[in-house]
Amino acid sequence: MSSHLIAAQTRAVTKSFGSGTSRIEVLHDVNLNTYESEILMLLGPSGCGKTTLISIIAGTLTPDRGEVTVLGQELHKMSKAAITKFRARNVGFIFQQFNLIPTITCEENACVPLLIQGMSMSRALPHAREMLAQVGLQEHMKKRPNQLSGGQQQRVAIARALVHKPRLIICDEPTAALDAENGRMVMELFRSLIRQPGRCALVVTHDHRILHFADRIATMNDGKIIESVPTEEFDFEHHQ
Repeated sequence: MSSHLIAAQTRAVTKSFGSGTSRIEVLHDVNLNTYESEILMLLGPSGCGKTTLISIIAGTLTPDRGEVTVLGQELHKMSKAAITKFRARNVGFIFQQFNLIPTITCEENACVPLLIQGMSMSRALPHAREMLAQVGLQEHMKKRPNQLSGGQQQRVAIARALVHKPRLIICDEPTAALDAENGRMVMELFRSLIRQPGRCALVVTHDHRILHFADRIATMNDGKIIESVPTEEFDFEHHQ
């Protein structure tokens, strides 16, 4: 954490789903800081609340209680429309299943965040091509996703997530659909691309093979943060 400036912060965040007797509290008073220029990985068993937490930080879910501040903006005080606009400008998403649109080319897929912001396709395409070149896909821009390997598709997804220069990148199991070698290559590429001042990444993972790419690891269980430590202080043997 070279800057130690907080990029995203939750304070006493609680979130439930359902109502009455079927109501389930998924997050319980969660406090978490994410700092600029770092990769924070969120580790924990299925159902412990990891995806719910990153969805709240990204502004796609609203907490029942608590405060959420992202890049200096207090999301818990903003309207849904304002959060949507903020997210379109400042947040990039990378998913386990890539979520590429199968009927369009890689360069068109990489344009999507810019199109959402209102940019024309003709203006967006040069930005998408530049980003695809950065992830090593110069020769594949005109191909559709089904013409690419899994590792190549995830690189398109990274290009799409970063094309609008977001400061916060949210990743949900980004290597789960990849073999070990492709997972390592994708994480090396990802780490090199997010090492910019003012940018940070929050990564949910079950993949212990990529934990060493983190600057810090936060462990969740039963809807709470159990610990948050620099990677060099993380007890890898205990969490195997």
